[in-house]
Amino acid sequence: FLDTPSVMERQLALDWRRCVCKERFRKHVQVEDITLKLKQGGSSLDKVLEGLRKTLSTHKTLLHSVFNYYSVMTAGSGGEGALAISANAWHQLMIDAGIMDPDSKTCKQQHCDMVFIATNYEENKNSYQSEVNLDDKLMRFEFYEALVRTAVIKYVRPGPCDSSVEALDRLLATNLSRLSPEALHDPNTFRTHRLYTVGVDEEVKKHARLLRAVFNLFCAKRGSGVELRLESWLQLLENYNVFGDHTGVSKREAKLIFSWSQMVVVDEIQRRKRACSLTWTDFLEAICRLADLVSPPPADELEALLREVVLVPEDQLAEVMGAHPWFTYYTKITRDKARTFKRSSAELCAEKSQPLEDKVHAFMDYLTQVLHTAWDTSEDERLILKMSAMASAICNTSDLL
Repeated sequence: FLDTPSVMERQLALDWRRCVCKERFRKHVQVEDITLKLKQGGSSLDKVLEGLRKTLSTHKTLLHSVFNYYSVMTAGSGGEGALAISANAWHQLMIDAGIMDPDSKTCKQQHCDMVFIATNYEENKNSYQSEVNLDDKLMRFEFYEALVRTAVIKYVRPGPCDSSVEALDRLLATNLSRLSPEALHDPNTFRTHRLYTVGVDEEVKKHARLLRAVFNLFCAKRGSGVELRLESWLQLLENYNVFGDHTGVSKREAKLIFSWSQMVVVDEIQRRKRACSLTWTDFLEAICRLADLVSPPPADELEALLREVVLVPEDQLAEVMGAHPWFTYYTKITRDKARTFKRSSAELCAEKSQPLEDKVHAFMDYLTQVLHTAWDTSEDERLILKMSAMASAICNTSDLL
């Protein structure tokens, strides 16, 4: 499961068609592109628009990463606004990319704000697209339009570019490419280099039934069928004590994991709920990314940490090591010690040294026992039955409403 170039190209092509259907956008390009004014090189509006599309296509992986990062960072608790860029996020992007310039005559804060407002204008307010489109945020197709408008105020109006195509390429290659590693993260990198291995596959299969019960329960709680919404993902991690200094996981990082685990959805309008959710396969990836972030101590270091850091008595050490050592480690370690002994690899974009299957094994040791404690069980089968029964009861109740 990868975001293949062909799928991403289909996604961009559909989004671009929605852009060029907007008469205001076409007029903007017609008026602002100097090559069109001067009719240089046989330029026509259609040729310029096609040039803009090709430029976006060249940078489609970059655009996918940047859009997802800035949309999820200000998504709040979730909902269908989780895949759209708010005004605050747009403002932050303009700062982070070095686009907004207080000394510029054409690209100050007010100019960047006007790009956001102009792009958000909906020409046909009676269409289904307008109904789904969020009034105060940029959808993915609007993000492309906003970048074209931004390229004009940054590089065409003040110079040095005459062509909006040249300006857009410069904006993407010079400004967006300077963003943080998290904003530029390509989800396929983790999948090809860490996730898709025999060891990870075997480890995930050991816990698949339990994880499926968790997934179904939290899908049911939000009435979202077989798709997990961002708010449900955050609730899951909150309920089962994943957030905190003991694991080093924050809500900000959990949102990014959610976003990076989603496969590309070609049509963000017609398949809005799917575009803002995790499927079962996406969820498994998210659990693995979570384990990679937590970066539990390897087995050969764990006994010493339990003895010297967590202070497990010597006469209990063998029993703990033979039962659930990572659960004991994460439930007993203090906040200060957790910060002190946090591993350098316990960051989203840090270099990793442990095999991912080892991390998944350790993280599931912790999560499984947290679940057992929460549901007052000691056997996995009993735990699965309890959660499945609860999910069914919630679904049946929803059907009656």
